[in-house]
Amino acid sequence: MNFAFRAVSTAVILLSFFSVAPMAAQDGVVRGQYLSLSAGLGLEDEGFPENRPSALAAGVEGGYAFDGPFRISIAGTVGRRSFDLGTDKYHRNLVFLDIGPEFAVVRTAKVELGVRLGIGARMDDDVNETDPEFRSSANWDGALVPGIVLRHRLSNSLAVMARLKDFVIDIPNRLFDPSEADVRHDVLLELGLIFR
Repeated sequence: MNFAFRAVSTAVILLSFFSVAPMAAQDGVVRGQYLSLSAGLGLEDEGFPENRPSALAAGVEGGYAFDGPFRISIAGTVGRRSFDLGTDKYHRNLVFLDIGPEFAVVRTAKVELGVRLGIGARMDDDVNETDPEFRSSANWDGALVPGIVLRHRLSNSLAVMARLKDFVIDIPNRLFDPSEADVRHDVLLELGLIFR
């Protein structure tokens, strides 16, 4: 398994479990209902094909931020990447879905750093552009989704954010039958705007 994915995933999980109390008691960046739009990269944890392991991605998230350091959100992200296999050209469609709680480990009047631990699913579907009649069946995998997010408030109704999520795939298969599959890490790196 790629060392970079292991390092990123280990850091995210450690931050999730060893979070500290909020540094400040001020109101956080966003309170109440909010919506965020984001764009970024999806990094797949596999070597096939090695020439294009990342996908352009766009996402939307809706959530509710409580008065304290907690919030809950549901998010969906779609991505696409192109690759060649022999003389054929392909593209892979990706979908990432997740829901989960988040805890702010740093909270000031304008900046917030949160860690989250959600559950979700990831889908991929390869399409042969050379032979339009060919389409692979979509593959869905369940995932544990730890992550970190940094937000900076620009106004009472607008904030910017940077977010990293690690879709940890095949945990149940690995637990029940270690010889069946390796745990995989698909990472989403996103930048976006938050509206309320």
